Amino acid sequence: ETEPNRNDRPTVLIPAHNEGDRLPACIESLMKQTVQPDRIVVIADNCTDNTALLAASYGCEVYTPTDNTHAKAGGLNQWLCEHLDEMPDDEHIMVVDADGYLDADFIENALTFLDAGYAACGGVFRAEPNGTFVGFCQANEYERYRYLLKHRKGRTLVLTGTATMFTAGLLKEVVEAREAGQIPSSGNIPETVYSVNTLVEDLELTLAIKHIGHKVIAPVECSLTTEAMNTWRSLSKQRYRWKLGALQTSWQYGFTGHTSV
Repeated sequence: ETEPNRNDRPTVLIPAHNEGDRLPACIESLMKQTVQPDRIVVIADNCTDNTALLAASYGCEVYTPTDNTHAKAGGLNQWLCEHLDEMPDDEHIMVVDADGYLDADFIENALTFLDAGYAACGGVFRAEPNGTFVGFCQANEYERYRYLLKHRKGRTLVLTGTATMFTAGLLKEVVEAREAGQIPSSGNIPETVYSVNTLVEDLELTLAIKHIGHKVIAPVECSLTTEAMNTWRSLSKQRYRWKLGALQTSWQYGFTGHTSV
């Protein structure tokens, strides 16, 4: 069997805030991939639990953001600002939320889609059973979404934050486009990959990638399992953030072919 070449083995970034209970399953799923990551970096952001210790015990690199006030986007931006420029353009970077775990062939399949010409490949998630009626409803919703994406052959409005693979070159291009005013500013000086001007940084980055002329995909071949909400209150807070963030981001980009769908 031929070993993956070039920079196929991705650098995996896991933004994590007090994820000590969920992180082991996430890391173990990465270690069981048919194509193994080159490195796993846990971005332990403002943690007060054992997230950093757990990550180190698995042999992961641990990165601690400095004075971060922008949650996930801020932690990722700090790491990328320090490391992105030194990475080859064809090196793969994958961002994975700490509360999910990937199917074993996720990385292998994502690489196949990037090799086919897509600029970024996002995951398609199912809900982890949690024994609640809310969780059951959310699991049903996610299955309907999976069916829709399969019917649409992976054409997606957003590259999910649960797991998405890019190349370093693409993320550099996003920063350059922000600097040139081709797409909205990230709200940082100097410009960064992730915007801090929205509650939904993953949707904003998806629109950024599309508006600079690239194709993205979310195929069911790249599947993972993620945490479901267990109360109506937590679900409503999640959806309020998603909807408000979508309005914020659409307003920033205006009426375009990508925001009007």
